[in-house]
Amino acid sequence: MHRETHHDSQFGLPDALVKAYVELDMSADKKNRFVDNFSNVAGLPHNFNTEQNRTILAISRDEDVLEQAREMGVTHAAGIEIIKQVQNGEVNLPEYQHFIAETELLSDLVAIRGLMKRRFPSVKNGTAGSNILPIIERFIKGVDYRTVINKHHLDFATIEAPFGRLNMLDDQLEENLASLLNDIENQSPQKKSNKLVYICCLPSTEQFKIDHTAYIIEKTRNVKARAVA
Repeated sequence: MHRETHHDSQFGLPDALVKAYVELDMSADKKNRFVDNFSNVAGLPHNFNTEQNRTILAISRDEDVLEQAREMGVTHAAGIEIIKQVQNGEVNLPEYQHFIAETELLSDLVAIRGLMKRRFPSVKNGTAGSNILPIIERFIKGVDYRTVINKHHLDFATIEAPFGRLNMLDDQLEENLASLLNDIENQSPQKKSNKLVYICCLPSTEQFKIDHTAYIIEKTRNVKARAVA
């Protein structure tokens, strides 16, 4: 349907973005407790122009790594000298959306942790590692998503994120959607009994049910979903 309406003979957008609208169950196992807002950059198997621009600061001791990071397109790449540059006011951290650093530098970066706040690099949130080049690639090419919690119903949140373009192959779109859904589901706390994702659809006035369980890798919880074209 979308390919027909966006064909050159109609809307003239044959390569329009295809987005998923995901509804989340944010309830925790304890009564009146809820999952916090979260965000991530998901690496998908088939790259496409996401139209998402990010400012990234990459930190490494290895000059070769820094040079490769610059070639990959990070906003700024620096060594441990970044600490003094920040403290002296030469570098303004609020200008950057993401900080990526080598694991061995984290203890040094604690000196400016207060300025990085919740964006401080860590292995847990996928922004620190012994080799930061794959992390940088994910942040350059991946899809940025974040939850929007309903202020009246704290157990309900939504995510809207692109997972491909109309001119991509069906298999590529399906694999990207599966990867995105699993990345979102993996943000669920380990102690949460119910699945985090429970509805997934393409934004539209028409809705078509799909079996989302065919995409999300089963662990110990259950899920439901629908899709719209």
